[in-house]
Amino acid sequence: MQGEPRLGAIAQMLISNNVHFENNCAILSINGYPQPIFDTVMKMLRRNPGLTVFAFQDC
Repeated sequence: MQGEPRLGAIAQMLISNNVHFENNCAILSINGYPQPIFDTVMKMLRRNPGLTVFAFQDC
């Protein structure tokens, strides 16, 4: 995939700017960034189908 190396770029930028702290939310990329919490957050999302999920794309 052409943009694959940049898949975590948006998540990395949002995390670097503390968006997750300011908005009390988790930030993940489609390729598993940040790796240390990805699986835990995905399990949480599966257990709580009512949580809101936003998808961002750079285009």
